[in-house]
Amino acid sequence: MQLFYCYRNAYPSYMRENYQQVVLKPQCQIPYQLFYRQLPQVDPSFFEESVKSMQKLLSEASLVLTKLASSKSFAQKVMTAAQASNMVEVERLIKSTGIHSTVETAFNPDGIILKLSSKIGNLECCHLSLGLRWQ
Repeated sequence: MQLFYCYRNAYPSYMRENYQQVVLKPQCQIPYQLFYRQLPQVDPSFFEESVKSMQKLLSEASLVLTKLASSKSFAQKVMTAAQASNMVEVERLIKSTGIHSTVETAFNPDGIILKLSSKIGNLECCHLSLGLRWQ
């Protein structure tokens, strides 16, 4: 049988010189048992599909970023629509880059946040958030 040792509370360093006899001396012996959890068998199939969906989201995010970086007029249209709080126009412009994933947009005076998400069946498997500042 393995033993568990109990110790009195450790004293702060400035008190140890007066209480050397109590530091780390066994005070009681209590038997203990180790408990192991039984873990379920893993199935990586959904995880693999989620990874593939994330790769698709990354490529679509690259499309949006490329369009924003290469076209000053497109970036200006997105900023103008966001400044006017025209959510429908902002989402239409972002979708016009050629992406097919679900996009949620949020913006404030400092920038825009794009959340691209993907589903497998009825479950949202993954999402990718892009935060871009314009001020």
